[in-house]
Amino acid sequence: MIVDPLFPASGKLSVCDAADAFVEITTDDVILDWNKHAETLFGWKAKDALGRTLGALIVTPTHRHAWHKCLQQCVASRARPLVRKRLNLATLHKDGREILVEVTITLVHLHNRIFFTVSIRDILPQRAAEQKLRECNALLCSIAGRLKAAVREGDTVARLGGDEFVVLLENIQDYEQIARVADNLLKVVSQPIELAGHVLTVSTSIGASIFPTDGHDAVTLFKNADLAMYAAKASGFSISRTSSTMNCWPMMRRPHSRHCAWSNAKSAAPTVVSISCACCLTVPPRTRSMARC
Repeated sequence: MIVDPLFPASGKLSVCDAADAFVEITTDDVILDWNKHAETLFGWKAKDALGRTLGALIVTPTHRHAWHKCLQQCVASRARPLVRKRLNLATLHKDGREILVEVTITLVHLHNRIFFTVSIRDILPQRAAEQKLRECNALLCSIAGRLKAAVREGDTVARLGGDEFVVLLENIQDYEQIARVADNLLKVVSQPIELAGHVLTVSTSIGASIFPTDGHDAVTLFKNADLAMYAAKASGFSISRTSSTMNCWPMMRRPHSRHCAWSNAKSAAPTVVSISCACCLTVPPRTRSMARC
């Protein structure tokens, strides 16, 4: 016997509070119970679904053979203590819309009864989230490639996490050299990116710190570069600041590359540049919305 919170001591199947669409069927596929989530997912009220076969009601014709084969395999394995199978199916809403779902079938022995419980989960939101994740990763890889191509040989580009990158610049001679390098970074990142049929433009914030003026260790340098980056982002346009003292340096505003911040120092020392990117998604023909990876 299966011990499960869905099966109270009375033996009555409790599916009303199940998080997924939950259905009870006979070994011949006849629907015995149909919860509220099943009504919402497929559009059929319980009174209209009960007594009908589940395969005929919601499974697409191309998947019905696989559905019935799965039920037969479960019945043939009924001597096992627990028989459970999981598969993806194309199903149909009452209005004809196709819904891709994950189905978990469990063969139940309860009070001399043998029947199936079927848990059904719409996996389209999960698939959409996975696709968005893939696209965001592709976008970040593209940005990383541009950053790497924009710095000098011997400089280091790394992704810290999320949409934040760090650049380590070696042998910086003066402030103007930092400005030129960062200005180049802003320009290359701001170029449109075509991805999955969309045109993306990236808004970038940059903060910098220089050893030893802004810190004598990596942790402090990263922290001060981050502070400068967030100060630049808060300013709303391209502006240069000292990461530690936040003294302002005038810089040309750039409408497509929004924010820039620097350390106030002049030395032939390593510079840490912290970069945060947010992308603006342009959907043809002229619709714009903000997307953050």
